[in-house]
Amino acid sequence: MARAPLPDACFLGDIDRVRELLEEGHDVRTTDEFGWTPLHRAVESGKVPILKLLIDNGADCDALTPAQSTAFHIAALHGDCEMAKVLIDADETPNVNEENVNGSTPIMGASFNCNPRMVKILLEQKANIIETDEDGWNCLHFAAWNASKEGAAQVADLLLEAGVDVTVQISVRHCEEDSGLIRTGGTATEIVKRRMSLMTEPEKENARAMQAVLRKWEDVYAQKQAKVASEKQQKKNFDAAVSNTQRRTSLAGRRKASLEAAGAAAMKESKGK
Repeated sequence: MARAPLPDACFLGDIDRVRELLEEGHDVRTTDEFGWTPLHRAVESGKVPILKLLIDNGADCDALTPAQSTAFHIAALHGDCEMAKVLIDADETPNVNEENVNGSTPIMGASFNCNPRMVKILLEQKANIIETDEDGWNCLHFAAWNASKEGAAQVADLLLEAGVDVTVQISVRHCEEDSGLIRTGGTATEIVKRRMSLMTEPEKENARAMQAVLRKWEDVYAQKQAKVASEKQQKKNFDAAVSNTQRRTSLAGRRKASLEAAGAAAMKESKGK
């Protein structure tokens, strides 16, 4: 298969060649032999001026690769924050929550890459932090897998602050539908613990920092659960007290009515005599 000049030039980061090909009329939406558009290749190359040039010439920011990944997936996985900002500015509704064929979203890629700046950018764009892939892995699980990397602890803290549940378990079954997942696998904490056996000492330091973050949020979760349990018990006690009061009131009412009836009967009998 013949190579596509424009995607190739974008991949090589040759802006002069890209500009020349565009002037010659090459289609900005053409794909290479792997199904990637010039936009995808420009993001992969990390050349912001080329990306801007393609967008100015009508490149589709929502174009998908054969694996259904967007340019945002690529930017997030590579940790290229400048690319991400250009894509956001170029699109009224940036597709930050697009799922690829594996159910993976850009914030999962950013978390896997342990890039706090990219995670912040995606969170600001309302990235879905609850979503999981086809193995039940969410963004926190991906960060835990790479807990050896610098930035992993900060990413975990950002995700947990945003509302990710620290207790969620991965699935032991691969399934395209969330309803078919069996969430009896490890939590983020357990993933980090297993991975540490493969780490060097400097990497373990990064992992320990992430463990500290996870423990902090596990404590927060436990406190919330304890508060919920306490509130439920208080409500149960209150309801029981109300029920007892109503029962006693009802019993007293019945006794009073009975006495009044007896009194009325006695008076009637007395009058009859």
